[in-house]
Amino acid sequence: MKCKEVRKMRENTKSKVVKILIYLFLILMAVIYLAPLIWMFSVSLKTNAEIFRSPFALPEVIQLGNYIFAWTAGKLGVATLNSTVVCVITLVLTMIIGSMASFAIGRMKWKLSGVVMVYFLTGMMIPIHCILIPLFKTFSSFG
Repeated sequence: MKCKEVRKMRENTKSKVVKILIYLFLILMAVIYLAPLIWMFSVSLKTNAEIFRSPFALPEVIQLGNYIFAWTAGKLGVATLNSTVVCVITLVLTMIIGSMASFAIGRMKWKLSGVVMVYFLTGMMIPIHCILIPLFKTFSSFG
């Protein structure tokens, strides 16, 4: 009876240590991913002189002029509207075509149904970043 209790206590201790290590790892990863975003936001609120003087310090005076300049000179409003329109149209078309294709692949059985399913699954497994450079070269060759 005593051996079982000792074994159970050891397992509980091991599981607590593993949980602590997992949480430490997750906190570290969160800091690694969020630190550049927080720094970028902090730098966006500074003047150019303040950035070169102390890039990692908090802004002395909050400058919202950088956002106004980006909105007007960079035509950020037009770019945002264009991106929204393209995303909405793409999303609607993808959902319509994807639902029809998934129904056909899942329910209908024909001679090439297995090949078509493998083709779609392969396309979903390849990250878009793998084809960006060849795609860029192809489009740049068109002029």
